[in-house]
Amino acid sequence: GEEIDKKRYSLLEMGGYLSVVYNVSDIQIDVWILKDFAAQVWFKKHSILAGSVNCTTLNIPSLPNKCKHSLPDFRKLVALSSLRNGEVIMFKHKTNTNYGCIYLYDIKHMELKRFALKIRGQSKVVPHRSSLICWKTKSELLPREYI
Repeated sequence: GEEIDKKRYSLLEMGGYLSVVYNVSDIQIDVWILKDFAAQVWFKKHSILAGSVNCTTLNIPSLPNKCKHSLPDFRKLVALSSLRNGEVIMFKHKTNTNYGCIYLYDIKHMELKRFALKIRGQSKVVPHRSSLICWKTKSELLPREYI
């Protein structure tokens, strides 16, 4: 019944399902999964709560010590992608004042890892996964005698 603020949610694929990552507050992010499209069945897969998250920093030598284990404002995190079949969520901070960091949240271990990723200007991050899948047309699958 409540109106959802478009600036506080991200749509992405997690483990083969459409997902909504919703920034509830500055200390909570909820992850919802669409289990059944026809019946419009959603369920909450996970809540990321600031009080239960272990935050670590990787590869940012210039970051002040007081910031190395501090949590970011959850309202300013934007979900970019999910990794490892929905077990990890990749976030980017909305502002440039946060040292250009990318955050990886491991759902199973409730761990948020921050690392530096130099992105120039307004470049976008596009996740990519190599695959051994080869797409073939219908005619390539049928023996010659059936074509």
